Amino acid sequence: MGILNFLHNKPIIIDIDGVSVAVHNRKEAEFYVEGMLKIANDCANLINTTKNPDVFFMRYNLLINKLENMAKLEPFKCFKGTPPSQNLANILSKKELTINDFIDRFYDDMLFQINKLKTKKAQDKRIEDFYQKLSSYNDYMLPKNIEKYLLLYEKLLNK
Repeated sequence: MGILNFLHNKPIIIDIDGVSVAVHNRKEAEFYVEGMLKIANDCANLINTTKNPDVFFMRYNLLINKLENMAKLEPFKCFKGTPPSQNLANILSKKELTINDFIDRFYDDMLFQINKLKTKKAQDKRIEDFYQKLSSYNDYMLPKNIEKYLLLYEKLLNK
């Protein structure tokens, strides 16, 4: 009967760097979770500290991916504390705030850099960089995030 139960249990499929991986048991799940937790913690740290749009949006998406995969592994009961599905829901519910915090950091850094520049041409280029870098991630932002950075861009233009 044990073998028949094993044959009827379908593995859980997760995505590891674009490769579909079948997880069959708790031991396998714990193995994959260990690596995903390291990556997720690294992503969370960078999301909360970086001033680089490329790093921020890449790591935000990677964090979501890792949490989604870990949430799929919850049936194996290999988590202590808050389950990944709850962490994922929490992070997604704070997406607007998280992106706005990043936009503020990026704006403050850009303003600092602009104030160090001596020529109007160099300052104008840096202001355009602010707009170009953020607008390339419009698909990843919510409307309020886009509205925020456009207002900050206008502020830079009028400075």
